[in-house]
Amino acid sequence: MKHKIPAIILTLLCITLFGCQKNNASSQSEVRYGEPPADSTSIENTALPIYNAQNEEIGSIETYTPPLLVNNGILYAKGLEEHRISNYDPVEKLEYRLYDAETKEEHILGTIDDLSYDASYETTSVGDHLYMSVSTGGNERENRKQKIYDVDLKNYGMSPIIEVESGLPYNSFTIADNTLYLAELLENGATDIIKYDLTEKHNETPVVHAYDEQSFFTKDSIRHISADGDHIYMIRLHKEDGDNISPDSLSPFDVPPAMNGTGETTNSDTDRHSLYMDTYDLDLKLLKTTNIGEICNLYEQDELSNENERRQWISDFFVRDAYMLYHNFNSTTFLGTADDDKINRLMETDNDFNCVSDTSPRGDDLFLRTDCEYSENRPEKPQRNRFYLADPKTGAIKQTEFYADETKYVFRSASRNGYGKILLTMGFTPKLADDEPLPDRLYLLDMIDLKFTPYSET
Repeated sequence: MKHKIPAIILTLLCITLFGCQKNNASSQSEVRYGEPPADSTSIENTALPIYNAQNEEIGSIETYTPPLLVNNGILYAKGLEEHRISNYDPVEKLEYRLYDAETKEEHILGTIDDLSYDASYETTSVGDHLYMSVSTGGNERENRKQKIYDVDLKNYGMSPIIEVESGLPYNSFTIADNTLYLAELLENGATDIIKYDLTEKHNETPVVHAYDEQSFFTKDSIRHISADGDHIYMIRLHKEDGDNISPDSLSPFDVPPAMNGTGETTNSDTDRHSLYMDTYDLDLKLLKTTNIGEICNLYEQDELSNENERRQWISDFFVRDAYMLYHNFNSTTFLGTADDDKINRLMETDNDFNCVSDTSPRGDDLFLRTDCEYSENRPEKPQRNRFYLADPKTGAIKQTEFYADETKYVFRSASRNGYGKILLTMGFTPKLADDEPLPDRLYLLDMIDLKFTPYSET
């Protein structure tokens, strides 16, 4: 990326919509926000009208963050203006709200001040509560804090429950059996696991976790952590030993040239790393280790590019019965199986293939194609505006399409809830100079209105 982007906007632009449920026996699932409204040099709240499947306007919200559909409404945050000098400065104070699409009521949940990073892709729901990670205090380690918030969607409130001193904004967390597991990355390359019991009554002030490089769970970098009802899964980046390897361990701040934009070679560029999926029980006893680095080698590219892909931050990862999904911040997306270190794709995927955020456990996963280029001739873009419904028990996939009354609109992001509703963000950014952009819209749809047929790659 050639231009410097404010931290909160960089979060939203880098992540490009990732998110999906993680079903388990405890009715717990992970949900994440989608993409922001259409690109703009001005950083401000955006008015988004809400339509139904018949293209009738049924409401609207004004939001600074991408909206998320939950069981009792639409969750979003509105930027407050106290700290801004101009419209080109990021909003540092957000007011989180819940909008009821049926009654048109808005409920204020709370505010977060001095915000520097909103890791919305890590948002996890358990019952009427959402748990989300935000960072405050800027980017310098001595000032920054990572905070896990408990958002009460029933009583309309929110409060921090964990505060990680000097916490890296990219620290990943998950929830299993009413316990929150947070993978704290340390600057020496190691990772510590923080556990928090959600059943214990917490005070108004959060539990503070002090930064300590001497205390760690593994000497490797845990790039992502997720869970189902029985197991915890960690994606672990391991630096290989060798004579040509830099003596310095991989720091979470080491970024390959492909991401830092400089093209310069550093000592860490000679390092080689392996990518593993470690499976644990809920007591963090290691059960199985699977080498999944091959998923970064699925395209024709040189070894330096493969190494770069293995070292990327991970936006989304989950394991569901017959398959797993892996999606990093750069070029690698994988939906398939990884058994005995053998990688098998379930279907072809790319950066336009994303998982729909889901706030309630169910028996299938919904995927879509996002930000696909508009074409007057639809057969040239057969996967544009397409949903995929996958059965994790069998791996069987179905598909359907949805178009707005203005057919130039393409999918940007989507989320669904436990009542069979889908909130779809659609927009149009022209590829040609003489084409006019269209404002983003939200569509609130019913799953039963989408007619799915067996999946075909043609």
